[in-house]
Amino acid sequence: MQLHEFQHALGARPMHYYAEIGSTNDTSLAWLRDNAAHGSIVIADYQTRGRGRLGRSWHAPPGTALMFSIILRPSHLYLARVNMIAALSVEMALNDVGAAQTTLKWPNDVLLNGRKVCGILSEGAWDGSQFLGVALGIGINVSVDFGDTPMASSAISVSEVTSDVDRVLLLTRVLHHLDTWMAQIATDTPRTTWRARLSTIGQAVRIALPQETISGIAEDVDEHGALLIRRADGTLGRAFAGDIAGLSMES
Repeated sequence: MQLHEFQHALGARPMHYYAEIGSTNDTSLAWLRDNAAHGSIVIADYQTRGRGRLGRSWHAPPGTALMFSIILRPSHLYLARVNMIAALSVEMALNDVGAAQTTLKWPNDVLLNGRKVCGILSEGAWDGSQFLGVALGIGINVSVDFGDTPMASSAISVSEVTSDVDRVLLLTRVLHHLDTWMAQIATDTPRTTWRARLSTIGQAVRIALPQETISGIAEDVDEHGALLIRRADGTLGRAFAGDIAGLSMES
């Protein structure tokens, strides 16, 4: 990817592009605090300190993934819907470029042919009690070769199902859908649409929380995106994405 390709594709949208960077989210958070406009974007061809949820590292060789963070300034009332909107936008963009066998996995993964193709990390910025906005980080495996690595059974690249994936085109499609969904963030449509696409609903899950482990059937999600789990004794457990130490699907 080259800077001029993004400049041409993104037009007037404020953008910073880096061939190499520590973390697009870190850079976006700093830019957000420096009054970056809603919709501003940080793109990197390679991250040296990329991360996912719970501080997990996220790494892809240079030129093999689409890695960016977008600055959003929604009302703090709708923060829970940002990850939902991001997942829906990525899924729709993948469908646009010919990667059709997609589903969503709670809390914020996009699956292609049942394996993880995209990770999402949103981080809010506050100045005391004043909410400033969100740095929404998205990483999509475009042509990462997982080969015979341990990740091969759980991760996938777009190139495995469709050839000649144009990362600039994929980015513009994600942003198109993201802008469309953000215009609806004050409605319940993002949540109900996201809920309908979750492969997790109806599955047996085991989730380790700080104070307990909840096992049961994933029954639903609430208005805040929390997963509702029906235990064997009939009681209902509730897990937020930020609480999760580990989630496994049980057969």
